Amino acid sequence: MPSDWKKTIENWLERQKLEKEAVAEQDKITREENIKAQEKVSREAKLKVLAETFSCFICGKKSAYPKMVSAGGYLDTGGLNDHYVDRWADDWSQPGDLEKCEDCHRLACHDHYKDGRCIKCWSIKINQPLSL
Repeated sequence: MPSDWKKTIENWLERQKLEKEAVAEQDKITREENIKAQEKVSREAKLKVLAETFSCFICGKKSAYPKMVSAGGYLDTGGLNDHYVDRWADDWSQPGDLEKCEDCHRLACHDHYKDGRCIKCWSIKINQPLSL
């Protein structure tokens, strides 16, 4: 009989340990979900500011995403061939879908931009009106 009360205590201690682990795991999941939700809200807010800040000067199309820039990299020597792995990051100070005209330095969307110039500067350069 003395071993029965010890077994009861061991079972109770084991249940307490499992409950603490379950609570800790749930807390970890909740923290991770909160971080992801905050990152999503932050990205959406940044996208809104980007769209309000940058637009095509010809048609008014707003920027939809930031420019991707190299954020450094590293040499991967783990495989058969060594190769450089580049890391990319969002640059929220520049639009990713608008280009700056080399002549007038204004932003134009891809529909109104070709080979470094906007359609208005091309029409001046070739001395011929171009239809928008």
